[in-house]
Amino acid sequence: MKNFKLTMQQGTGLIEVLIATVVIAIGLLAIATLQTQFMSSSGDNKIRSEALTLAEQKAEDFRNNIDKTAYVAIAANTVSDTRIGTNTVFTRTSTITNTAGFIATAPNRKNISVQVSWDSDGGIDSDNADADADDTTGIIDDNERVNVVTEIAWINPADSALLASLNGGGLTGSVPSPRQNASEDVASENVIGDNMAITDLDATITGTAGFDATLGASAADPENDGSFIVITLTQIAPNSHYYTATRDTSNAVLNQIEEGVIAVFICADLDSDTTTADVCRHTQNHFGGVVHRIMGTAYST
Repeated sequence: MKNFKLTMQQGTGLIEVLIATVVIAIGLLAIATLQTQFMSSSGDNKIRSEALTLAEQKAEDFRNNIDKTAYVAIAANTVSDTRIGTNTVFTRTSTITNTAGFIATAPNRKNISVQVSWDSDGGIDSDNADADADDTTGIIDDNERVNVVTEIAWINPADSALLASLNGGGLTGSVPSPRQNASEDVASENVIGDNMAITDLDATITGTAGFDATLGASAADPENDGSFIVITLTQIAPNSHYYTATRDTSNAVLNQIEEGVIAVFICADLDSDTTTADVCRHTQNHFGGVVHRIMGTAYST
């Protein structure tokens, strides 16, 4: 009888090597594919972000007309231009239409639509609109786009501040700085005057709120019931209806203002009619600093 001796295999067989190679190859191929998709997605996001920036920049160009004449000159039309981006070429189209102003005497509102389009497929006709003819000719079809729509209207900054104050809109046109606790509305017991008649301080110009650099206002004398004292108010900026005053120990009315505080008054036809004269109203107190003027176009909702 013959004896058989079993020999144990040492090392790795060819089959195992081939299987491991296939598994590794599939894994590397999957990683390469995923990396390619990541790069493509990143590129698409960059293009879309750049397109949105171009659209918003064009809309801002229309908003930045601080002169009324330039604003009115914005004509209703459609204009296109080409912008070269980082990864592609964009076509930017602006369409402007006019809408009647909120009041008859106001300039037209401008409805603005800015569309930025680009070819995402490298000149391949993605919609096969002409039986794949563009697939071989490389026609750019601008198959991707973003759109920004806005509306602008002409508003005088001084008028917007006045309107907000009269209607309780809360526009902070007279706030001296954005820091917290920079100002507060005056309490009823600390109001210097709520319906102060305007006194002309300049003999050559009629005392008119929003025009005179200084105005006189008749405020009740806190030391004598029934009598009035004229106080001097200073305009914060040309054509503004906001005026200010500070502490003056020689004037019984202005002596009520605390040291370092700027009292702010709005002077206008506060009841919005045509039969009564302009008056001044104490509205806010500022705690130091200066009152900033607004230059240009003010936007508010």
